[in-house]
Amino acid sequence: NCKPDLDPIGCICPIDRQQLLGISTQACACNGDNDPRRGITCAVSRVCESNDLVQTPCLCSEEFADANCTCTEDFHDNQQCICDISGESGVYDLSTCRSTKTCIDGDFDNPLPVGCTPPDCTSASQTYKCNCKPDLDPIGCNCPTEPQQLVGIRTDACPCNGNDDPRRGTTCKVTRVCSINDLVQTPCLCSEAFTNGNCICTEEYHDDQQCMCDQSGETEVYDLSTCRSTKTCTGGTFDTPSPTGCTPPDCTSASQTYKCNCKPDLDPIGCICPIDRQQLLG
Repeated sequence: NCKPDLDPIGCICPIDRQQLLGISTQACACNGDNDPRRGITCAVSRVCESNDLVQTPCLCSEEFADANCTCTEDFHDNQQCICDISGESGVYDLSTCRSTKTCIDGDFDNPLPVGCTPPDCTSASQTYKCNCKPDLDPIGCNCPTEPQQLVGIRTDACPCNGNDDPRRGTTCKVTRVCSINDLVQTPCLCSEAFTNGNCICTEEYHDDQQCMCDQSGETEVYDLSTCRSTKTCTGGTFDTPSPTGCTPPDCTSASQTYKCNCKPDLDPIGCICPIDRQQLLG
């Protein structure tokens, strides 16, 4: 008598169909719509009817595409439909079917359900496979292939990726050195060949007020505080002059509204008083 996994060809198949589970179809051929192996080792062939109770497996159809029917190429949008894993010909491809399911559990190596498609991450601490998004970037998430979509994603989740990574100068250090007549289409370090505006300030080249400070904080980058101090304050207020970390210039008006050094008759309230007392005259 055939038994699960003890089923030589020619053994006696059970009369009770429920006992067919675990018995190969080579030993006991698929037997009717209520064969419990339908969708497992036997292809589902019955088409669901309107208001079907799905007491035996049936294929999702125009009349019935609710939960628990068996997905088909035409009807598979319901996340609860079941993939036929029999592998028989004419069955909706298993890998394709599984990919229509959105991952909802598991981990980054083995998300569930098996073969699912990762959704966009909804939390920085998500524990299963998802697509990295700004501030929603758990370690192990899928990094975007489009460089511009890396903005706002931390480097722990998606490492710095080439000179065109838009995070260069913010969370990724700039490494490319500007060349003569550089168009600066990707960030580059100011150099002897190029020190005009919009290059990234370096310890050697930072005199141009328009050069930008690298904020990545990575090693070998021109110190951010030092870089910012090379900028002359041009706006803001006395408490918060701009650009951030700038060095106040001499005041040019008694009504100046941002941080500056007090001068005779050019001394708005809040200006920086001279240390040398002789300079207090006026």
